[in-house]
Amino acid sequence: MSVTLKIYSIKGSFIRNYFPFKGFTGFTVRGAFGLSLRRIICEEDLEKNCLSCPRYRECFYAWVFEATPDIKPDARLAAKGAKQGVTKPYTVTPVKVRSRMLEFKITLFSEKILSKEPLMVMAMLLMGSEGLGYDLTIGERRKFTVNSITAKNIYGEEKTIFDKYGGYRIEKPGRSSGSLLELFERRIEAIWALKPRKIIVNFKTPFRLVFEGKNVSEPPPQALVIHLARKYSLLAEYYGCGTPFTPRQAKRLKEITKRYMKIMYSRYKLVKLDKFSLEKGEKKSYGIFFKGTYIYKVDGGFWNHDDSKTILKLLLLGQYLNIGKWSTAGCGKYDFLIEATPA
Repeated sequence: MSVTLKIYSIKGSFIRNYFPFKGFTGFTVRGAFGLSLRRIICEEDLEKNCLSCPRYRECFYAWVFEATPDIKPDARLAAKGAKQGVTKPYTVTPVKVRSRMLEFKITLFSEKILSKEPLMVMAMLLMGSEGLGYDLTIGERRKFTVNSITAKNIYGEEKTIFDKYGGYRIEKPGRSSGSLLELFERRIEAIWALKPRKIIVNFKTPFRLVFEGKNVSEPPPQALVIHLARKYSLLAEYYGCGTPFTPRQAKRLKEITKRYMKIMYSRYKLVKLDKFSLEKGEKKSYGIFFKGTYIYKVDGGFWNHDDSKTILKLLLLGQYLNIGKWSTAGCGKYDFLIEATPA
């Protein structure tokens, strides 16, 4: 199994009946995951700011959750890109709950992070003790038992790496594909053979994407591509999972997308995301998000460019990296679909 991208599915059962969650639970999952990993790794006061820690640049927790341009001062990317924030090497999904059973997913990127899988699995297990959010009706966090953890690659090959009876099964590291984009080579060849007329992006969770200074409700295709090109380039530079795009390459991808893809249909709704902070005793608003389906028409000339394959690889990768603000917490997750009729 590739050690460049893995999707972990954590299934468990709450230790008792809790009041149902309110709001978007991706923030809750991300918070519990981060706190659990920090408890395992951090030797300092947990209230201490990571950026002021003398171990910051060597700390595995910081590389996962607190990475800034300062963590790698010799990074080759332009200062403008880095100042917007380093792409984090993980995403989570909101919690699915049925009765007392629960499930959520955590996706990890790069050999640098996945080589520490035992630490990550420990954190996933500790999440059960930390709990998911606070149940105000009984005054405690929603604790759960982890029943199983499975690891899957983008082609659906899946292995159970933990269950509550047999424990954690340590395996030899898999083959690294090097670049995240190389993972999608097989899928691209299948799409290329069809040369579809339409590309469909169906958002499963709300997204907030700023393009040309505006929070867009109908993102043009070039907005998706240039956003993903930047996210990928930052991952590649800071975590060694590919070759970053040069500004010239990124501009060319944007221009090809703008020329040959147009939005032809959209159906969406406006979503407001809020989170209640127990520490501050107040509700925090994350602003306006959108959720819906977008269909993009693909002109036949698109298939005459080799760079088109890179554009499609970015759109496929985006299914795991997510789009826009708070993507690590599960916002901006989408399915990428095509119309099978050839152009």
